[in-house]
Amino acid sequence: MQIQELFNLSVWYMDKIEGSNILKYLQELYNILYSNANNTTKQPFSIEQENLNAALGEVNTIKLNDNQLEVLEKYNILKYLGKSGVHHIEDILYKNNLDLATAASKINGIISLFAQATNNFISINKDLTFLVQTTQDESNDNILKIHFKGGVAINNIVDLKDWSSNWYTISRGIAMVNNEPPETFKIVSTENGSIVLLVSASVPTILLLSKTIKAILEVVEKIYAIKIQKEELIKLKLENSITVAKLLNDDIKKLKKTKVDKICEDILSSANGEHDGEITTNLKKAITQLVNFIEKGGSVDIDSLAENVDNETNDEQLVVRQFRENFEAIRTLQEKIFLIEGESSSNERDEEQVEELDEENEQS
Repeated sequence: MQIQELFNLSVWYMDKIEGSNILKYLQELYNILYSNANNTTKQPFSIEQENLNAALGEVNTIKLNDNQLEVLEKYNILKYLGKSGVHHIEDILYKNNLDLATAASKINGIISLFAQATNNFISINKDLTFLVQTTQDESNDNILKIHFKGGVAINNIVDLKDWSSNWYTISRGIAMVNNEPPETFKIVSTENGSIVLLVSASVPTILLLSKTIKAILEVVEKIYAIKIQKEELIKLKLENSITVAKLLNDDIKKLKKTKVDKICEDILSSANGEHDGEITTNLKKAITQLVNFIEKGGSVDIDSLAENVDNETNDEQLVVRQFRENFEAIRTLQEKIFLIEGESSSNERDEEQVEELDEENEQS
């Protein structure tokens, strides 16, 4: 994570979290719950809960990138922000038939998490102020981060050549739908560690890309579900396990083909103007490469929005709303996929047998 990212996160936290009095509202709710748990006379706490829910519900993390979200996760406060936070508070208060002592204890635990995070971000903001540029040039670009990790990690020049070619295919196919050249995607910079590419593009093109990724993640979620079925079947070591696993591999291939065609059709039907065969062909290639990229562990995340994207005027409101909703949905789907991946434990030897059987059938 870059110093500038961490500093920007501290500024965001002080504005959106500390500035919303979330810690204050948590403390007020805790005080009443604690009092009710230890006294026969009970006080209503609906106003305190409403104040807290309103403050939590207003928190929008769409402008934070993956690295910044990971910091909030490490502080264990991300799940208590936004709509998710409201649901967590409601569960604490009502899920266990309003056990006041337990509810008070859990709210107090959340207070401790936010208090620690607040102290840390105050220190970060103070310590980094003189190390970073606090004034940045205004930009009309929207910046995306392309993460080459997992099965798409770039370890050598050959990997770099292959994935450069694949991303040329992706950028060309997406840009052509909007009658834009592949050069619409501009490389802004790179980051150290596992290779991360920062690129900028026009709002229509990034909006289209976000819609495409959202649809692809829904497909990848189904692919992982099938893979889990396959691995569970292999573990049973039944006589026909390998054969059935091979059939599940076929199901994955058919699912990819069907969904790529459907995503392409949906994109073109919602796009303006007529699109010739070349655009359709290149879009299908782009979607296929994106499915491959995301399925193997790569990800695309929004790093920053252009200044004018926040100006939700009459003509831009729908575009901006779609833009943000798509990336919120992408993060939700990514979290679900990560959970599915966590449930999956690979059996390499039997997987190799399935792959060998695939190769034998293709040759015959």
